[in-house]
Amino acid sequence: MLKFLLGFLLRFAKKGYTFCVQKRKINKAAKTKDEVFSKLSAPEQIVQRNLEHVLLENDELIRYTKTVFGFCPEWDDKVNFKTLFLGVIENYARYCLTLPASEGYHHSISYGLINHSLQVGNLSLRKAKSLFLPHKFPLDVERLRKKRYHYAAWLCGLLHDAGKLHTDILVTAKDNAELIWYPTDESLASWMIKNNVSEYTIKWRRDRLHKKHETASLHFFQQVLTPEARKYLNTCPDDLFVEISDVLGAHHRKMQYLHTSLRVADSVSTANDIQVVWDEKLGARKAAFHEKIIKTLRSLSSDWFEKGKAFAIDDEIYLRWPECFSEAAEKLHEIDKTIPNSSKAVRKALADRGVIRDVSDNEYALFFLGEYSSEEAYEFLLSSETKKGVGLLRVEWPSHVIGSQPMPDNTLGLLKLDVEGNSINYTSNPPEHISVKLQSEYLAEKERAKKNALKLTTEKQASPQSSEPTQAGDATATTVSAPAANE
Repeated sequence: MLKFLLGFLLRFAKKGYTFCVQKRKINKAAKTKDEVFSKLSAPEQIVQRNLEHVLLENDELIRYTKTVFGFCPEWDDKVNFKTLFLGVIENYARYCLTLPASEGYHHSISYGLINHSLQVGNLSLRKAKSLFLPHKFPLDVERLRKKRYHYAAWLCGLLHDAGKLHTDILVTAKDNAELIWYPTDESLASWMIKNNVSEYTIKWRRDRLHKKHETASLHFFQQVLTPEARKYLNTCPDDLFVEISDVLGAHHRKMQYLHTSLRVADSVSTANDIQVVWDEKLGARKAAFHEKIIKTLRSLSSDWFEKGKAFAIDDEIYLRWPECFSEAAEKLHEIDKTIPNSSKAVRKALADRGVIRDVSDNEYALFFLGEYSSEEAYEFLLSSETKKGVGLLRVEWPSHVIGSQPMPDNTLGLLKLDVEGNSINYTSNPPEHISVKLQSEYLAEKERAKKNALKLTTEKQASPQSSEPTQAGDATATTVSAPAANE
């Protein structure tokens, strides 16, 4: 018994000693890390904190990615998960840091871009493993080729939105707006350290176009790859770099293996995030239907303004009916099949929430582009011309569509507000309200002038003795002036 107790105490003491040694090593490593960290400049410390935050916040997702990728027979000291995955993640995180993935659509909070990218990378890898990759080579070669295609699917998912760094986002130093970061020159982390920038300002480019970033993602592909990753891809029997370039350069082909993996993954990640609204004080909560629609409107707005489907008129935003609402419904349905693909459902949801003016199905504003004089506007309205008109619905608050972006330039034209014909003429001068009543008065005045002119002509024909030229006052009797608009 005594021997047993002595053996137990000895084992316990040995474990305690081992624990103390390990704890001492951990504390020493932490102390060394703190000493090194304290010697870094302020921008270097900020960058380091951001990188640690990304890895810590996504630790579970990254470990799951390792599990999904699975066993690789080629793993060694140089080619392994650390060099192929973690190294690439850290390189890309130095470009993204705290940048959001979109202005107001999905992953629009701090670290949104890198978080979304890691999610899509993981999902794209999972989807690729479930797809059939047609065989081209003997089985032993195919086994190695297939793993490289799985890795390529992860890379495409990770970098699919990288183009936004160049096309959509403008980053400047907070205390010096003239100090601009150019993503194709260097990473955001490198720019901060080189220019001693501790804080930066993010602005969404006003001239950005919908999906334009897809053609720019390829610029960042070589920038974030580790030497081991390049070698791993180069040893694929296929020219895998060409296929990756097709996907990241938006030259993908239908039913292509990598493109299909990425498209499905991006849709799933976006759909998951669009279900959530983030509040700084309350945190995340489930998004209401109208909030999902607003996110979608913002994501499409740049493209709509570029193609003449959305207009700024007198500092108000108008959307083309039904085109804009159909596109929004289609995009929502694509990422969430429970949402009906119906423009009327989208319109009703926005009207119920007061986002757009609540009108009946056959009532919307008709807009006629161009600058009309007052007389031209009256004549046009009285002609009941509708073929040249564009049907529009007004958004009650511009930020529902443009977010925090500056208001686009106003468009001039004649806006017919309702089926009765009440209208507003927007010109370079103050807008002119043309009510149905004013149109009736104009028409009546025009008829009176016509009768006066006819009467004058009849009197002249009945008086042959009168050969005098028409007086100036008589000549002006046929001119009709538009009635003054009611204030």
